Amino acid sequence: INIIIGILYPNDGILKVNDKKISFEQYSNLNLSSYIPQDNFIAKDSIRNNIVLGNNDFFNEKHFKAVIELANLTKFIEQFKKKEDHVLEEDGSNLSGGQKQRIAIARALYHNKQILVLDEATVSLDTKNQDSILNSIKNLKDKIIIIVSHSREVLKICDSLYELKDAQLLKIK
Repeated sequence: INIIIGILYPNDGILKVNDKKISFEQYSNLNLSSYIPQDNFIAKDSIRNNIVLGNNDFFNEKHFKAVIELANLTKFIEQFKKKEDHVLEEDGSNLSGGQKQRIAIARALYHNKQILVLDEATVSLDTKNQDSILNSIKNLKDKIIIIVSHSREVLKICDSLYELKDAQLLKIK
């Protein structure tokens, strides 16, 4: 996962994208992935800025509303007088774990990368939100979605399953 999201360089082997061998530097410059970890960063800023990460020069209102809906945040945002301009506390101290996760999911979806990596990203969600978000993610046909999870329920949406065992990646479905 760390190689896919561009944090680590591979020690050996070949890196391919669309069956073309490329260097890690070329891969890093492609900026193909969004990563949603179990614990997410929330800035003391508006909901909007926590999702778009200050990229307001290219803000797309229609796309923003779509990802809010996909991440099950519409009702949450509607409860505030200032809606998406409502300011969140540093580290999301005024949010539940599930609300933080849904903001992180919306953030990843807003940036519209080709690869979406969910690393235990639904663990803080209640069953209703988890199912709704997983169904939305499952329907994103133009993305490669990698889910890291210990939950068999979460993994049910996957087309293929792999297990990392004894330093080997084994296909199990």
